[in-house]
Parts: sequence; C-alpha cells; structure tokens
Amino acid sequence: MLRFALLCLWLPSALMAQNNDWPKAIAAVSAKSEAYIAYGLRASGAGSIQSAIGVIGIFADIEKHRCAILGRMLGKIDVIAELERFDIPPLSQNPDPYLAVEIGVSLDNWIAEARTALAQSEAERINTWNLDCVGTLVPESAGIVSDAPDAQFVADGTALRIYGNIDSGFHARFLETLNANPDIRMIELGSGGGSVKDAIEAGREIRRRGLETRLFGNCYSACPLVYVGGSERTIWANVRHDFGFHRLATRDGAALPDDHPFYDLIASYLAEMGVDAETYIGWMQSAAPESMFSPQPGELCAPGIATFVQRICNADGTF
Repeated sequence: MLRFALLCLWLPSALMAQNNDWPKAIAAVSAKSEAYIAYGLRASGAGSIQSAIGVIGIFADIEKHRCAILGRMLGKIDVIAELERFDIPPLSQNPDPYLAVEIGVSLDNWIAEARTALAQSEAERINTWNLDCVGTLVPESAGIVSDAPDAQFVADGTALRIYGNIDSGFHARFLETLNANPDIRMIELGSGGGSVKDAIEAGREIRRRGLETRLFGNCYSACPLVYVGGSERTIWANVRHDFGFHRLATRDGAALPDDHPFYDLIASYLAEMGVDAETYIGWMQSAAPESMFSPQPGELCAPGIATFVQRICNADGTF
C-alpha cells in the first residue's frame, strides 16, 4: 500500500487554487469516493456497502476528518498534518475490494464533516475544535479562546442538540427551549461541563419529561450529570464515546475533599436517576480538577450511566 497525504496532496491544492473553494473540494472527494466504492462492490461481488465491509467501516475516520477540516478552517495547519494523511492505494493497482469500499466510505464521511463545518458559525467551529479535538487528536496548546463558549441549543424535529459549556443560566435557557419545542424527545449532548447545579436541574427536567439522551460529542465534567437524566441513554459508534470525570473544585481551583457535602448532593441525584453513585463519584474523585478520568465504553452500562453502547453493552450488561 502506498502512503499518500489525502488532504495535503490533492485536497488542499484544489482549495488553495480556488481560494479555499470547499464546495469544489467536496465535489472532487465525492468523485473519488464513488470510484472507490464502485470498484470495491464490483470486485467483491457485494450488493451493498454494508455487505462489503459491515457496520464498523461505515464510521471510518469521522473524528479524524472532523478535526482535520476544522483545523484547516481555523488556521491550525501546523497541528493537523498527521490527521490529513490517508492510506490510498491507486485503483490501477487493483487493491483489495473491501479496503476500496472502506476508503470510499471514509471519503464520504469527510464530505459529511466538511458540510457540517461549512454550515457552522466561527464560534461553533471553535467550540467543536476545543471539545472534540484539543487534548485528544491535537495538543492542548492548540486550543482557541472562544467568544461564545456557552452551550448552544439547536432544535431539529424531535431532537435538541446541545453543544458547549454549561453556564450558570443553562437550565433556564434549556427549559425555555423545551417549552418552545414540545415535540422534542431526544437530547443530543456535547459539552466540556460547567455548572453542576444547572446540570442537575437539567437532568431532572429531562427525566421528568421522559426524554432520551445520546452523545453527540465528548461529555466532560458536569455534562454526564445532564446525560444520566435520560430515560434511555445511548452511545452510537459514530461518535467518540468519551466521558470525562474529575474532582469538584473551588472557584480558585482547589480540590474539594472526599467528604464535602456537594458529593452527597450529587450522590442523591444519581440515586434518583438509577445510577450507581459509588462508581460515578469514585471516578470523579480519581482525577484532580485539572485532569480527567475517562472510563472505557464497556464500563458505562453496569453502573447505569449508559443504557446502550453500540456493539458493546446494554443496561443489563449483555452485548
């Protein structure tokens, strides 16, 4: 297999030549995707993408593409070089058909992420970059100060997407949005955390209304408290299922001791939600305020934090 820089060699060259013409780049990637998928299905004799590579391949490289695209749009070219690298054997070499289909699907995922990023405001791109990319796929030093870090609410049919920090007015804005959109049944979350009080109030409102929750992005600090409010709590394979837990701290950053009353308040709330408070708070207290403990996906169902993690577990502990 030959090593190519997918974005560095043929995508950015198109972008730079056309004054950052992302629609033209999307069209070029779409043509290449179609060629690889058509070859793969023809050579393998498969009638569909699913039969060619299975469900896992459908989600190929989503996070990598998201951060590469956002990094380029936000001028962070120096930290995304490896994210823009992609293994593509030319079709003239008659590559493995299943690999060809997976490459085509990955390119389709690039297209979807590019379109999503193009539709975002600059503030939304920065917030997504900071939450989904910084500290995981790119260094902490690549973070960008956001002028609008607080959570944004986007209602779309029966789903409400919440992305951004949980500020001190989060619960009030959340309640207002729900009341204005009575058809909402699903809450999609991605947040770096914030106000524990607002997170707990929002979680209780979610449970009171019988709404479900699912991850849309990473969910850190106070965010899991909102998430466990869901009557059903789902994590699909097409998002990185990262939860992050750490100790509570004072305003000046000093860690609260294990016996602080705030932990009792959180434990009481978790018991209401049917979550194992001992496990949850144990994870919180295992990391300093400036750090983060991220459990493995398979650890999320048994304590009731998630009720379903795709291909990994259900609430009853079965696959």
